[in-house]
Amino acid sequence: MSTRYFKMSNRKLNHLTSGLVLLALPITTQQLIGELAPDATLSASVQSADVIVIARATSSVQTLSPVTMTVNLSILDTLKGADIPKEVTITFAARGYARNWGPLRTSTRLVFLQRRGGALGIPDPSYVSLPAVESPLPDGNDPLSAVISEEKQVLASSEVSESEKREAINSLGTSLDPRATVALRQALSDPAKDIQLEAISRLAQRGDATSLSSAADTLIAPPQNLPEFTLQSLRVGIREGARTEAFVPRLAELLNAKENETREAAAEALRHIGSQSSREPLVRALSDSDQWVRYQAVVGLATMVGDHDYLPNIPDFRKDELKYTTHWKQWASTH
Repeated sequence: MSTRYFKMSNRKLNHLTSGLVLLALPITTQQLIGELAPDATLSASVQSADVIVIARATSSVQTLSPVTMTVNLSILDTLKGADIPKEVTITFAARGYARNWGPLRTSTRLVFLQRRGGALGIPDPSYVSLPAVESPLPDGNDPLSAVISEEKQVLASSEVSESEKREAINSLGTSLDPRATVALRQALSDPAKDIQLEAISRLAQRGDATSLSSAADTLIAPPQNLPEFTLQSLRVGIREGARTEAFVPRLAELLNAKENETREAAAEALRHIGSQSSREPLVRALSDSDQWVRYQAVVGLATMVGDHDYLPNIPDFRKDELKYTTHWKQWASTH
């Protein structure tokens, strides 16, 4: 478990999981079956799918107890697989928060399917579908390239919503394929600032220096009315993408940010870098008003020095924080 999610669980934040399961309902046309799957990446979803199509719903029926959805799909194009019928009916039930099935009812979507015996199933409920546009079949010599190309067309389209573009960015962000990086860069020129910043976050997570700098600029002086989820995305970009010593001065600057969450992201990145140049900002972070920032400072300094006697786990730090912060402040004053 990563430090970030450990922190979230200790703060008792809700963590949403998603999944789909097929209901064994009698349907006369070809049906889909689905099951709960682990978190997926775009590349893994493309690989596990036997069939990937671009489709539009012609009708849908929803029931509430239990929550089920039956959707009749008209297949527009096939990106992977063969012998796909022109019409497919899918029926599934949502368990928890079922991501990406709602838009399937109302818009053109890229849908992942898997052959199971004589039926088609959902290989990964995390990626039931992604946004798509009705345009010439996307370029690509392989299925992943075709999917990335389709999401790139979504980002270039003026006909899709910002939420669909954000969905495309999030899916592309899970793939380290260089073609996905190229597609994300295209979103940097989107007319919507929020979309630009979402792309910046994903590129920053890849360690892109220009995007990391742009993320830092935004977090140091956030524009008014910028959505909190966009700020959080930028913080993730800093936390996970800043790994070079050259970025230490910007991280030190972020330790002056007003928002606790921004300082937390900077402190975590400094801990991971662990270079000699990280020492001064980590020592300064020992006196931060936020406990998580102070913890990151303690762990970063202890790791840097190799002093496991003063490298606490979270419960020990909470039990006797003063022991550790005092030790490292004294150490800094004599070294």
